Amino acid sequence: MTPPEIQDLVRRGAIFYVSHSGGKDSQAMYARIHRRVPHERIVVVHADLGRIEWEGVQDHIRATIAHELNVVRANKTFFDMVRHFGCPGDIANGRRERPELYEEYRRLERETGWTLFPGQSLAERAAEGKALDRTQRRGGAA
Repeated sequence: MTPPEIQDLVRRGAIFYVSHSGGKDSQAMYARIHRRVPHERIVVVHADLGRIEWEGVQDHIRATIAHELNVVRANKTFFDMVRHFGCPGDIANGRRERPELYEEYRRLERETGWTLFPGQSLAERAAEGKALDRTQRRGGAA
């Protein structure tokens, strides 16, 4: 069943832009939109992450959609943004999953003189998990 808001937008000629990362959430959203919206009213967009893009992600997206894939790229790199805004919370996972990014991050840390301890985000998540667990045991909302 298509929600009335979507039906109304389709009747009014709206174009639906689907931002697609290649992940399961993007795939699910695309599938839902594709079932409810006329083909010619859908535009699929992927934001290329440059050096940190997973190899083959664009091929994967193209293989799982029935539309042209429009790829956009930012003028700044991930590391430009880190220099400007600071440490992203999930960099600790990079050591295991993407060692080249972890090493680049550590180089940036040395270059800027920042002390960015990636284990901090894991400790924060552990604390959040314990707090959530206590709340759920009491029967409250998180």
